[in-house]
Amino acid sequence: MFAQSQKITANEKKQRILRSHISCCSWNPGPLRQSLDIGLFMKNWAVGMLQEATILTCNQLRMWNNQLVVDHLQLEKETSHTPVVFMSGNFASSAEKIGSINEVTENGNWTLKAVFGKFSLKSSIGPIETLRVGSAHLHCNVARLFVKSQAPIKRLLDFARQEKIDLIGVDLNKAANTHAKHRSEFSSFMKVMKEYHDKYNKTGANKPLGLLGHCAPEDCTGIIIPPWSQLFCLKLNRHGCIPLKPKDIGLRREDTEFHRPAFCYWHFPSNERQRSLEMSAARAARKKRKQEKLKY
Repeated sequence: MFAQSQKITANEKKQRILRSHISCCSWNPGPLRQSLDIGLFMKNWAVGMLQEATILTCNQLRMWNNQLVVDHLQLEKETSHTPVVFMSGNFASSAEKIGSINEVTENGNWTLKAVFGKFSLKSSIGPIETLRVGSAHLHCNVARLFVKSQAPIKRLLDFARQEKIDLIGVDLNKAANTHAKHRSEFSSFMKVMKEYHDKYNKTGANKPLGLLGHCAPEDCTGIIIPPWSQLFCLKLNRHGCIPLKPKDIGLRREDTEFHRPAFCYWHFPSNERQRSLEMSAARAARKKRKQEKLKY
């Protein structure tokens, strides 16, 4: 009992700080995977961005308790797919649509689709109380042109800067990788992103310019953290891609439209989330009872 009281006294002097985290995943599941329960895979992430979603996918996400932002007009009007952003109901109390981008050529073919949403957190995670998230998809016919693909990417980043978007999940197709026909060490996206980084990075933080989680040159999806994001100066603990293969989810081995999910993790201490003295005492008591059982 004396040793137990000493532990409680130590907890009274210095409360234990719990860790907060934000996890996000961006994925273009493609039209062939819409019959799968994509919501079941994405429900493990705090923040999610999909570049091709159908009504079925949106219903799955809502079923798994997610706050959803989608361009309903495009979702109902088009037979193809539309971007969507969402946040787990365990983190977000509400979701609000900020805006959308739907660029169409004179022939009626779309070139760029994007949607942006604002999520209010149930409790602040470190310094973050609201999170602004976007999802964008660049058409492959535009992305394969090195010069022509830079204009829609600039318009995407201009909108994101105007609305102070924190995260953007993208599928840029060939604009995400270097073009063989152009003797440039940068891709279309990297060329544009370098200009914006040099112009708007006022913090002095040295962050990677490329797509986080981008599996080059096999894939074209990833996550953008723009220099005006409130996540830009936070320590990024981990990012990468999930090495899924078509046969892992029951599809044919040769799948030309397959994309790998990209992810990011942030972990940082939060002074607001501290374990109470009652919880510390109860935890110590449970640990003592467990130790006593192991003796016998």
